[in-house]
Amino acid sequence: MSVKRISLAFVTESWLDSNISDSLIDPSADYSIYRHDRAMRVGGGVLALVSKQLHSYQIAIPKQFQLVEVECFEVVVDHSVYRFIVLYRPPEFNAVGRDYSKRMLECLSYLCNTNNSVLIVGDLNLPDVDWFANTAPDDDIQLLFLNFCNDYGFSQYVSEPTRGNNVLDLVLCNNPYTVSCINVIEPFSNSDHSMIEFNLVLKAHEHSKAEVTTYDFSNADVDAIADALSQHPFNYFTPTGSTDDVWSQFIDPIFKTIHDHVSQVGLIFDVRYSIFDRASLHDIIILLKPT
Repeated sequence: MSVKRISLAFVTESWLDSNISDSLIDPSADYSIYRHDRAMRVGGGVLALVSKQLHSYQIAIPKQFQLVEVECFEVVVDHSVYRFIVLYRPPEFNAVGRDYSKRMLECLSYLCNTNNSVLIVGDLNLPDVDWFANTAPDDDIQLLFLNFCNDYGFSQYVSEPTRGNNVLDLVLCNNPYTVSCINVIEPFSNSDHSMIEFNLVLKAHEHSKAEVTTYDFSNADVDAIADALSQHPFNYFTPTGSTDDVWSQFIDPIFKTIHDHVSQVGLIFDVRYSIFDRASLHDIIILLKPT
């Protein structure tokens, strides 16, 4: 990972438990590790490694979702915050699978209730969702997840199969300017899933100074203004001509009064504007547990 300068790595089916410490996962301690190990039975689990060159922190997940194999954290880049969710859904389409999917969607709804850009990655095992046609079978699992993505404004970016002929491993984001250069590449070790490699285009900010001139009404010569307005032509005759003529006859003396009796001052503003820069994050990769 250090050779390829990977800033974030996501792992599904991590198969970790309490006997495997974070130091065994990253002996060099170059990454912050966020993990959710499957409880009570072997397998499953999710893991995220985030370069310590990035400012990141974990998002707490309520206890009612502790059986959902999900991890969540945020990364701060300049003045922008990005939320990341790594997720695994076991390949079950029975009553257990439907109950898990319902709880998973409740958890995602909770985690996606934010104004920040959100990126969801993971192995969702939804082989029959057609992401291009935006269709899915109504089995209380796949269509519900597709409807969730539509409701929360997520687009799915993986277009090539990641296992067999199926797109099982997904990259979803609710910001259309964030994900770029996505590639499905060879599996890690003896995994039966391909890896997904992509870049993130993150927002940075630049600053500049802008100077404007404005009237300083707080120090205006109020008596002189009152005297000048008392001499306004409208006080002595009825205006004539077109609408534009009448407006000019009214406003021009007022502008002259302000110019003559109100001093001008220069104000300097700190202007911040946004640019998009992919330099902050390099290759992002999903690693799948060998089977």
